[in-house]
Amino acid sequence: MLAAADDANAADGAVIGHHRRSADAAIATSSATASCCALLRNSCAAVAIAVAAGANCVAANGAAPGALWGVYAFWCGAVQSGNMGVTFGDGGYLMNIWNNMHAVPLISWQPFCYDTTGTRVTSDSFTADVAAGNYDSFIDDWAGQLLSFLNGDDGVAGTGDDRRAYLRMAHEMNLNSVYPWGLDAGAYVSFWQHVHDRFSAMGFQATQLQWMWCPNNFGDADAAGYWPGADYVDWVCFDAYNPSGGGWASDPSAIVDPILSELGSLAPGKPVAVGEFGCTSDNGVSSQSRVDWVSAFLAYMVDGGRAQLVSYFDSAEYVVSGDAGFSGALWGHALVGSDSSNGRVMTDAQFLGAAVSPMSSSSGGRLPPMLRWAAMAELSLANTGTSLRKRRKHKSSGPRGAN
Repeated sequence: MLAAADDANAADGAVIGHHRRSADAAIATSSATASCCALLRNSCAAVAIAVAAGANCVAANGAAPGALWGVYAFWCGAVQSGNMGVTFGDGGYLMNIWNNMHAVPLISWQPFCYDTTGTRVTSDSFTADVAAGNYDSFIDDWAGQLLSFLNGDDGVAGTGDDRRAYLRMAHEMNLNSVYPWGLDAGAYVSFWQHVHDRFSAMGFQATQLQWMWCPNNFGDADAAGYWPGADYVDWVCFDAYNPSGGGWASDPSAIVDPILSELGSLAPGKPVAVGEFGCTSDNGVSSQSRVDWVSAFLAYMVDGGRAQLVSYFDSAEYVVSGDAGFSGALWGHALVGSDSSNGRVMTDAQFLGAAVSPMSSSSGGRLPPMLRWAAMAELSLANTGTSLRKRRKHKSSGPRGAN
């Protein structure tokens, strides 16, 4: 049940930000002198994301700091103990995001295993192995540390110092030429349900943790085959890039309408997120065209009421944030930032996606333009210290593949 005060403070707008991945990026916890470039551009020499610089950079554009920042976490292999250490604990990424960015972490939990050289060694049978219970000890340990973070300093759920997080587990599963957890759709469903069941047994509250199921808008397989069921998902999500399996598309509807329709059929009643979106700098696409496309995408998804959460992916090949006019392309829409007066960053209604009318299959996936919010930012952090790169998000034609 939402508190009356919480409902009363719900803002009529959307939160926006970007999603940035850098191999050794870390969140700085002290006063910052780095420029906005350190926050916004993957091509910058600086690898530290300066908290004060980030806030000042956004404020200079006339907007509040972001309400959501992203972090990547992995599962197993030689690097896993270090991965645990930098994700959780007083000096971990989650605590830094919560305390220093005043933002909600969005955790992209990727079922990858790495050896000591940083080489990916994930087995093709990994999801089946997880579903069979072979990783229960790790799941319980990881979930326990997450729950400790979410319960706040008093260690008790349901009190005023509770924290929040989104869990985007095993995303883009339908892009199975890239991600091995998508090779067997049936095993993926069993994997998801098994992990979710173990979390549920530990007592997570909905106002602390939300589960986000996130296929790619253009995949090698039909996303519907990976659907774990409404009882196992809080938010439906998709990632979308331009171009997306073909040539440049100036109209965002050409990229998003098919997946929106599919999500509307699969999950009527669920809030909708765009986990990643971006616009290529390849193939001679001009800076102005990229900026115009970002603005058109937000107009269609946010102003048009089709999503409650969006996150821009900023990388070397999606450099729109460095383009002239990018800030205007973002803040020219119904967007809202982190609420400094709210100790939990956003209202329960916003966090749950409950302050909007849910997706309806009969409406073709379109949400009415009531309270819309697009969560700011995925600051993409590689948690292992190894040199890891995200695969390319597009090809000029055919399915997208890895670098």
